[in-house]
Amino acid sequence: MAKKRFLLITIHNGACFDLILMDIDMLVMNGHQVTEELRDMHVGNLIVRMNSHEKEEEKKSFMDVGLDYYYYHKLLTINVVRDLLEKIKGNA
Repeated sequence: MAKKRFLLITIHNGACFDLILMDIDMLVMNGHQVTEELRDMHVGNLIVRMNSHEKEEEKKSFMDVGLDYYYYHKLLTINVVRDLLEKIKGNA
């Protein structure tokens, strides 16, 4: 766990992000674990999950650990991008 936390701190330390796009399948930790760790570290950036399929239980699980928004990527339209930009402005 210490190595995983080090990776998260290294990635986030000193960096300035408006938006974090989260995947579920990653090498060291899955997206659910990373989201939870980032929130435990009090990272307040918007975290958005883009998914290729709709799974309500997965969405709820992510939202419960601190995900801000969950989008089905086949519905990623210019309106969704505009919505995300407005959310970023509101989070600044």
